[in-house]
Amino acid sequence: MKKNYTLPFLILLFITLSVSSYAQDREFGFFVGGSYYNGELNPSKHVVKVARPAFGVLYDVHINSRYYFRTIASYGKISANDQLTEIGLNNFRDLQLEARVLDLSGQIHFNFLPFGNSINVKTYTPYIFVGLSVYNVNPQISSMNSDSAAAAPKESYSRSLTRVAVPFGVGFKKIFGTLTLGLEWNFRKTFTDKFDGLDDQYSTGNLNGEPVQYNHPSGFQKSMLNTPDWYSFIGFTVTFRPLPKKNSCPGLN
Repeated sequence: MKKNYTLPFLILLFITLSVSSYAQDREFGFFVGGSYYNGELNPSKHVVKVARPAFGVLYDVHINSRYYFRTIASYGKISANDQLTEIGLNNFRDLQLEARVLDLSGQIHFNFLPFGNSINVKTYTPYIFVGLSVYNVNPQISSMNSDSAAAAPKESYSRSLTRVAVPFGVGFKKIFGTLTLGLEWNFRKTFTDKFDGLDDQYSTGNLNGEPVQYNHPSGFQKSMLNTPDWYSFIGFTVTFRPLPKKNSCPGLN
């Protein structure tokens, strides 16, 4: 059955508009950094070797000096391959993953210190956050044709998947005038083992309309079962807080 993710999107939109109506302050900005994934094709949690460019645009709605709501749309690329590990199954399987991820996320952030540019608050703080994401990923799987996997089935295919995930993470930020610079690590917990497009077992038949001859019988294990995949963003945020409009009445300044 095809799932409809219009409802999560509408929930994010409703929360953003509702919180914005009660906001004390608002900020606009962007994110730039890297994205990576953890799953069967990257089980050893390599980050530097597999991270790819990512960026996003964001909108912060400040509720008070401790809490604020963030809406962020992110785009990232993901890459991984079986030859980066020393696991026998991975080396034999000899597959590589290339994908792009579109992510729309609503998050509630908590500042550990009262934060702002007014009196009695700090201009820096660490923070944590949690929220809800709707994402689309198009994993492209292909064989690497490495010598160590000469007997492995050769295949190449792509798919598209839209699901929900739970984002959470940590960060640190500092105000510089009207700008706020931050560094954050943003994790996404998915609820599927198909984020990377990897099947549970090898099968015979057609892939993308082309016949495929496998060296293994149907049912041979291809990936770890029931192990949901993860994807993450890590990088810098830059937000701009517009200066308050000056009151035209001198007596109220």
